[in-house]
Amino acid sequence: MKEYYWRVKFERNSWVTTPPLKQVVDVLFKVPFETYDDNNDKHYRKFRAAAGEAFRQQCTWNSQDKNEFTGYSTTMINSDSFERAVIPHYERPLELPDIENNIPVIGCGFTHGEKDAKYSNHGYRATGFYKAERKVKRATKTLTDELIDEIAEKPLIEYNIVKCLPREATMISGAGIAGCLVLINEIVTKELVGWSELTLKQAQGEYEDEIIKTNKEDDFDRSMNWHLGREAVIKLLTKLGLMK
Repeated sequence: MKEYYWRVKFERNSWVTTPPLKQVVDVLFKVPFETYDDNNDKHYRKFRAAAGEAFRQQCTWNSQDKNEFTGYSTTMINSDSFERAVIPHYERPLELPDIENNIPVIGCGFTHGEKDAKYSNHGYRATGFYKAERKVKRATKTLTDELIDEIAEKPLIEYNIVKCLPREATMISGAGIAGCLVLINEIVTKELVGWSELTLKQAQGEYEDEIIKTNKEDDFDRSMNWHLGREAVIKLLTKLGLMK
């Protein structure tokens, strides 16, 4: 039986604090019906009750619940709703890392194996993929181009480091101690991190959406060179054999 995602959303004001605290709680369910009608009313009641219990666990429910600050809380439920949740990427296949061939994916773990690195062999979670892309030579130079030429030191950097799809990448970024952006051939690929399958699918799908969007931008806007700094860019390009 096919399943669908539905969301119960609560909004309320809690008058325990000053100023009052607005609380919003989403409870997500995977249910066996696509639309709500009288035929699945019993399902609705079950999931609505379960959502209410989840809400009670996260928030003080009503004026009978004791509160350590004032003795009791006074709350008001503003609204609650039960609706079909649109999860853009939940039906996409989950991408798995190829550990044997050292091919990482978004959401997998990896260690950085460069021996002289400051954070050598610390664990990271893969957050992005990058490649070196030759800069576009403009027919006419802007004032910015002229200023860059004027202050640039030799050797000139002829490549931009840009985000890309995993299959195009020679570099990878990771979240962890200090974060990193390193060559893929310097890492050791690990299993996916311990997120839920839905969260991993979302992360992988949203990353691909981001790449589609940024590919439409100017090469200067896409470039990570300014964020990384000249020294880091030269080091990466030298390792890739694109600079001497």
